[in-house]
Amino acid sequence: MPAISDRQQEEEKSTPKIPGENEEESERYIVEIVLCEPAEEAQTAPLQRYSWPLADEGEDRGTAALPIAWDALTEMAIDRSRPRPVIFAWEMVPAASESVQYDLLLATDPAFVSPLRIELTAPQAEVWHLHLGTRYYWRVTATQDGHPLAVSPTRTVTIDRTPPRWIRVPGITNVRDLGGWPVQGGGMVRQGMIYRSSEMNQHLRITEEGMRVLLDELGIRTDLDLRGAGTANPALDPARVRWVNVPIQPYQAICDETPLGRAAYRRLFAVLADRAAYPLLFHCWGGADRGGTVALLLGALLGMNREHLIQDYELTSLSVWGPRSQFSAEFTGLLAALRQFGDDTWDIRRQVAGFLAAIGVTHAEIAAIRAHLIIHQGTAGPSSTVTRSSPIAGDYATMREQHEDI
Repeated sequence: MPAISDRQQEEEKSTPKIPGENEEESERYIVEIVLCEPAEEAQTAPLQRYSWPLADEGEDRGTAALPIAWDALTEMAIDRSRPRPVIFAWEMVPAASESVQYDLLLATDPAFVSPLRIELTAPQAEVWHLHLGTRYYWRVTATQDGHPLAVSPTRTVTIDRTPPRWIRVPGITNVRDLGGWPVQGGGMVRQGMIYRSSEMNQHLRITEEGMRVLLDELGIRTDLDLRGAGTANPALDPARVRWVNVPIQPYQAICDETPLGRAAYRRLFAVLADRAAYPLLFHCWGGADRGGTVALLLGALLGMNREHLIQDYELTSLSVWGPRSQFSAEFTGLLAALRQFGDDTWDIRRQVAGFLAAIGVTHAEIAAIRAHLIIHQGTAGPSSTVTRSSPIAGDYATMREQHEDI
């Protein structure tokens, strides 16, 4: 047997051992994971991919606001409601073989208690649905054939707090979290609790991946369907999601003494007062008119200001269902209908509170809705975790192809 020189022995001692490997594999050198993006302590761009109004809309867009045929929508060619992902990227030094597996870990605490773990085969990922205004700690681990290779340093990234928190659900459009908007008194609407969207099974068809997002990522428990007879039917697994159909009519029809007017809105807010209903998704056809009316009433009840309520309504213009303008006859009709329930301050929040009281929504129900959906400053809650509403992630190239296809 050849003698081992002193130099060879010294080299053996200095070669790092990889935990968990047997003696035959122990002489492999440890590689290094170099984190590329996001940069340390970076803040992301807003997750809304397109601004509104679009550049070609101009500031005088309201003068040409067209009538809204909310029960006969026309689909547009471009869907601009898809969110911008956060891109994570890193590299191995020296370069690793194709058999390396990566885990991207995300947590809201530096100890990585109950982190989100995303398994990857490439050193990059697009991640959607992170919570607005939230600081995340992230790191990467690498393994090969089940053996650990390296662990990266930890970095932090803060998600831009600009609402809304758009959600990517393949097959449908206009999906967003009502959470993240600031409310009167210094709090905000709680993220991960209530979502709005287009319909899922008539004019558009949600994909299997889209269903996975709603059921597994967002944990939707209640599908609140605002469509009328003949179009309303459940799209999600009834064993996992409670389907509630409350047909309504939008805009000034909220005041009508009809089954689709005041009585329907009374029933709708009873559903929203039920803590067991959350996380909840409500939708009509486009998520624009009936859904837009509900979002405005609920947002005002929670304390959103007039400017943000109008902004949220108009952001439906980024979806495939055409522009929505605060200057349209339908929207101005809704505001006019609400004014009769307010006072001389023209505070839409007071007007909505007066309307809800007039249709029979109780003080207890209003208090319950606010307790479920408002998070106050300095209060820990679901909006500060990554496990409440886990983001979608995947290999960059694969997810890029899927993103372009939907």
